[in-house]
Amino acid sequence: MTAVSKMRRRLFAVAACVAALVFFCIYVLSEQDPAQTTDLSTSAYERVANEEARSEAAEGASDDESLSTGVTIPSPSVAEWLLGIAGIRKWAHTVEFFAFGVPVAAALLLWWGRPELTGARMLVSFAISACASLFDQTHKLFVPGREFDASDLVFDALGYGVGIVLMFGVVGIVRCYMRCRIARHA
Repeated sequence: MTAVSKMRRRLFAVAACVAALVFFCIYVLSEQDPAQTTDLSTSAYERVANEEARSEAAEGASDDESLSTGVTIPSPSVAEWLLGIAGIRKWAHTVEFFAFGVPVAAALLLWWGRPELTGARMLVSFAISACASLFDQTHKLFVPGREFDASDLVFDALGYGVGIVLMFGVVGIVRCYMRCRIARHA
């Protein structure tokens, strides 16, 4: 076994362990009763709102420029815009499953089997993440006061989908760069 092969297997194990740890954290969050999850959502919302207030205060200095042109265009921040689409709880699902999708994709990219079918590995990443999302929602049926919410599955899919596409995209760009570099020197 070569040194590269050993390193790849070790990195695979690290990525798989990180994915398992993130999934365990998601499981623990799903175990919360409604009061605990409301408290957590409220504190997260307050942090976002406080950060927005700080950023608006910092941007106050640039408002002088709009006075000179006579045009003031109200622009909602990205956070306000996103929270207008859905509440902080829904977006928390996206963040959680982004954090899950990235190491799942990394583990499958590091898988040492042959042939190296990137498309198949990407599909397996999506399947594993979708099963984890479905398990999370089904698990809530057994937590008093919690319920299966199909709309959460959409926000989960957005999170792990972006994470998986990002990981496979970065690897694809790096591989393309390396091929071009090798071709130039050949």
